[in-house]
Amino acid sequence: MSADPECACFGGAPASPDPQPGLTRIPWRLATHGTFNGAMLDQLHKAPALARLTTRDPSDPAIALLDGWAVTLDILAFYNERIGNEGFLRPATERRSVLELARLIGYSPAPGVSASTFLAVNCDTIPGSPEQVTLPAGAGVMSVPGPGEKPQIFETDAEIVARPAWQDLHAQSVHYVAPAAGDTRLMLYPPTQLKTGDMVLVVGGERIADAQSPRWQARRVAGVEDIPADPIDQVPPRSEVLLESALGAAATIPLQSPRVYAMRQRTNIFGHNAPAWESLPIVLRVGEFLPIAVAAQTVPALQALEASKQSSNAIVSFAPGGPSGAMSEMAAGGGTASLGYGGILDDITNIMEFDATRKLAPGIYAGRRTSWADAPFPAGRDYIDLDQVYDRFVAGSWIVLRAGTTMQAYQVTEATEISVSDFGMSAKVTRLKLRGPSLSSFSPRSTSVHGVSELIPWGMTPITTPVAGREVTLSKPVEGLAAGQRVALTGSEAASGNAAARILTIEQVSTVPAGGDAAQLAPPATMTTRLRFTSDIAPGLAPRSVRINANVVSASHGETREDAIGNGNAAIAFQTVPLPSKPLTWVSSSNPPGRATTLRVRIGASWWNEVHSFVGAGPRDRVFTTRTADDGTVTVQFGDGVTGARLPSGKGNIMARYRTGTGLAGMLKAGQLSQPLQRPAGFAGVVNPLPTGGAEDPESLDAARANAPVTVRAMERIVSLADVADYARAFAGIGKADAALVRDGTWRSIVLTIADTGGGMPAAGDTLFDNLEESIAAVRSGGDYAGQRHGLPITLAGYRARGFALRSELILASDAVAATVLAAARAALLQAFGFAARQFAQPASLAEASAVLHGVGGVRAARFTRFHRLDQPAGVAPVLPSAMAGRLGNGWQGAELLTLDPDQLVLTQVQ
Repeated sequence: MSADPECACFGGAPASPDPQPGLTRIPWRLATHGTFNGAMLDQLHKAPALARLTTRDPSDPAIALLDGWAVTLDILAFYNERIGNEGFLRPATERRSVLELARLIGYSPAPGVSASTFLAVNCDTIPGSPEQVTLPAGAGVMSVPGPGEKPQIFETDAEIVARPAWQDLHAQSVHYVAPAAGDTRLMLYPPTQLKTGDMVLVVGGERIADAQSPRWQARRVAGVEDIPADPIDQVPPRSEVLLESALGAAATIPLQSPRVYAMRQRTNIFGHNAPAWESLPIVLRVGEFLPIAVAAQTVPALQALEASKQSSNAIVSFAPGGPSGAMSEMAAGGGTASLGYGGILDDITNIMEFDATRKLAPGIYAGRRTSWADAPFPAGRDYIDLDQVYDRFVAGSWIVLRAGTTMQAYQVTEATEISVSDFGMSAKVTRLKLRGPSLSSFSPRSTSVHGVSELIPWGMTPITTPVAGREVTLSKPVEGLAAGQRVALTGSEAASGNAAARILTIEQVSTVPAGGDAAQLAPPATMTTRLRFTSDIAPGLAPRSVRINANVVSASHGETREDAIGNGNAAIAFQTVPLPSKPLTWVSSSNPPGRATTLRVRIGASWWNEVHSFVGAGPRDRVFTTRTADDGTVTVQFGDGVTGARLPSGKGNIMARYRTGTGLAGMLKAGQLSQPLQRPAGFAGVVNPLPTGGAEDPESLDAARANAPVTVRAMERIVSLADVADYARAFAGIGKADAALVRDGTWRSIVLTIADTGGGMPAAGDTLFDNLEESIAAVRSGGDYAGQRHGLPITLAGYRARGFALRSELILASDAVAATVLAAARAALLQAFGFAARQFAQPASLAEASAVLHGVGGVRAARFTRFHRLDQPAGVAPVLPSAMAGRLGNGWQGAELLTLDPDQLVLTQVQ
């Protein structure tokens, strides 16, 4: 320091601070020791009374006195700055400062909220077990702790009546497949007892209603493969029947309740074994001789023949148009020849011969409709005679006539036993009266009969289409399920095979025919249960993996206690009593703070109510408030007899019923909650199908500093788009929230994308999701939310997690410790691109990643070899986009949150 009294090197008086907005520390310090000391020394020569004090030597008592005051002022300025900073929320560092500032706007740091989940209850299924098991509200379940964890206790939020019939329900994993054009196989239910060469007939309602309908198919069997049942996946046995040829065109496929019949009997028509006409004796081939002199006009149906033909032995046939006759003439030494009229051969009927008076009369073949066994049946005939008596051919059954490649199906309307004599033979046979097309394509000798039809149930084929959408058809009917009931649905994702679980709410229960899309193939009266849910099953699950448990109850973290916490003393105003156990459990709720206390206080026989403050309370109001200390201890405070009633005096008359346990300690994996603390008769076990969620630790200082202004912006009302996000962000358990106005043609909606404090993706059915949705609806409409009545609809959606890969080669400083620098670089990247630091729909850029790496000490340069989204091809992209909320099919989807995948982060050192 200069001893010159005229020296102007002390800088003058301290400058007034001029703080700027948005600072995390306000530069409110007036000056430091040097500034204060210099300013005082600068004023010495200006005071006339001190004109003779020319020394500036620090050892001089006067100068030392000024130095002492400078030290005092420096201390005062330091604390004044700190006190000034403590008066503002952002730069405040003391917890008490933040608490008191928050209380000025009616905000108290959140006490945290307990985790919640759903429990799937299982009952005993052994014979004699109860048909239902009641588990009361508050039933405890303890977790199986992982390494470094402590057991956590959850309790059921409501009573549940569980039924064994509601657990281990399977989705329909097999279905009927209707026959289609070109099919070469039929799936039938065993035992079919079919073998190669057997005939099967596929016929439906069309042929029953219309005997001329072309919708039927008959095929011979080429082979049969029996597939055994799979009892684990509830897949019944089935027989795969290979056909000799594919089914025909679509116009010939039965559509109305198609049924398949096995033809168990193959037989022939009477006359199939008649001797050939040429081999018969002449007396059987002909009747009496017809004199050539008989004129054509003497027989009405007889037509004149050419003169050249009249000298030959002839069998005469007449074209249609009337009764036709047949005669034979024998010329000496001559043969026989068939004569045709106009080239058309007709059935030989009404065979004539001469009677005793030499007049033409019906002969021994009168009434014959065919000339012999090779001739086709006449068009008007509606019956066939089998070659013998068959008892198994009955009315109502089906037969298939086959002649070469020609086949036709007929339904038997009558089966009788008769005696027939024809073709030089006689026998007792079964006559079948038939319903169907004309028999004119068949003859006795060439036709085989496939009959004794036996209905074979269709077999079921495994379903390969993933279980998706909002509906699931169960493998069997289930009684008692109702709308509003929650179910736990588990299975494997069809695309990846990863295990998946959903908690869904039933919207509708219906009874439908079993069999899937081809339910008309199912046997009559075969029904099952179909469930429709309020939300989609996504992504799709493999059908055979799906299991459903409808014994589901919600549960939350915390163990119930009931303690005598103190003695009332009417002489004490605002008496306070601490709870003996901590931390106090707060559970998720639909009220505006998003949480509700589990504390209930009873004084004697009366329950007192908790209020936010005593403001407005009267002297008889039985109310109390609570305060939470830094260590989590909750203190209960009662009134003074003016604002709130005083406690009555009594020993041990202050009783508290509450739960302990809260925060992120309750965040457990799926399956960890499996140790029930109560086991009523018939109870088998319990498990949480999904990880627990929605937990939040008591609010930290930084969190309270950030959240307190949000509550002022939201003010428990929703008016603007920003209010939607602010309201959700202030809701207990919500870690991130973003509201976006989404348009899709004429559709508009506010899509609110949310994430819980642990980074989870809340979904419909989760306690946190449902409570927030209900709370928003109540705030917008006073509890009667009706779509757009109070503005655009608000759709809640969990965010879509997306990851990206980063690989970089780093050049480090020559004196850097590679392992330390690489670890620091990795930590910096994961922090910069982690859940806490990123926002919904925020892209990631290569420049941002480069800046993070260059901010790590010891990193001189970085070369990126990969920077891409995991759902895009590998490469180096300058910017990785992150999608906003938008339309998805008939619904809406939340925004993406793009974060760095730790498993895809690779940093290497290069020289």
